[in-house]
Amino acid sequence: MIKQYTISALTANAPGVLHRLASVLTQRRVNIESLNVKETETKGVSRFSIVVFVEESAIEQIVSRMRRVVEVFEVSAG
Repeated sequence: MIKQYTISALTANAPGVLHRLASVLTQRRVNIESLNVKETETKGVSRFSIVVFVEESAIEQIVSRMRRVVEVFEVSAG
């Protein structure tokens, strides 16, 4: 069943991170419904909030792939 998920990722504030995270979704043919990026209180760390509509099995794979991106510190979906 397709549901709405919000993916939250803490990453290094570095060039190319947005492209790498978006590529994970593009490879799975997932459309980004909403995207928010903001630097956190910790200098050099950004929080991505990405809203997508996908199957439950797909969200687990997406989160797993995002964890492999070098600049990603933490990823969760809910």
